[in-house]
Amino acid sequence: MMRIKEKLVRLTGDVVTAVILDLYMGWSYWSLWVGDPEIPVCATQGWVERPLSELKDDVKIPGISESAIQQRLEWLVLNGFLDARPGSAPEICQYRANVYVVKRGLFAIGCVEEPEYPPLWWEE
Repeated sequence: MMRIKEKLVRLTGDVVTAVILDLYMGWSYWSLWVGDPEIPVCATQGWVERPLSELKDDVKIPGISESAIQQRLEWLVLNGFLDARPGSAPEICQYRANVYVVKRGLFAIGCVEEPEYPPLWWEE
């Protein structure tokens, strides 16, 4: 059973949305810093491409539909927690976790101290 960060549940207000955000945060991190070939990544600056059918398997919550996952992805993008861009096929998007927005949100609800922001990869 996957352990969910309570902070992300408080931030998103929903377990499924928190799971999705946690997955993309992990994938974005590992793709950037480790270059793990097992990560479903597009090899550029942490963008992750994952079809909904595969993301549904990754979420591992019984009974969740692809449309419910799509709605939560849209909510995460609308609220700035994920960045989105077109993927390799018309029905697939690429997403990247916006860690700065997540940290600001966690600070706003009192889950973390004021976040310090290191230079972005393109500023170094």
